[in-house]
Amino acid sequence: MSLSSSKAKVTKAATNPLSLEDTLHDLAVIRASGIDLAAILDSTVPAPAAAATAAPTAADTTVARSHEFAQAARTAIKIRNRGDVEAQGERVDDVRGQLEEVVEGLVEGSIRC
Repeated sequence: MSLSSSKAKVTKAATNPLSLEDTLHDLAVIRASGIDLAAILDSTVPAPAAAATAAPTAADTTVARSHEFAQAARTAIKIRNRGDVEAQGERVDDVRGQLEEVVEGLVEGSIRC
């Protein structure tokens, strides 16, 4: 290995510390070694009750609002994909047509009287 190739690797690592190639390699090594990440992560993550006692920050509020927006957007997309809006629109058009016929009948009836 030459000095220039080792500099290239150092420069690459410095510009992109979490490159996909390196991350996938690390995950493959962890998987092959049989390490249980769930057990390790459970011991390092604080309990939700401890996190809930702290006052929410502006970032927490923004994340919560973003989550609510995403949920509302998903719901709207599901409704649109089901065709509920189009079905209701057709019902509204039918009722509007019937009301227009009633109005025309009332107008014609009042002209004859």
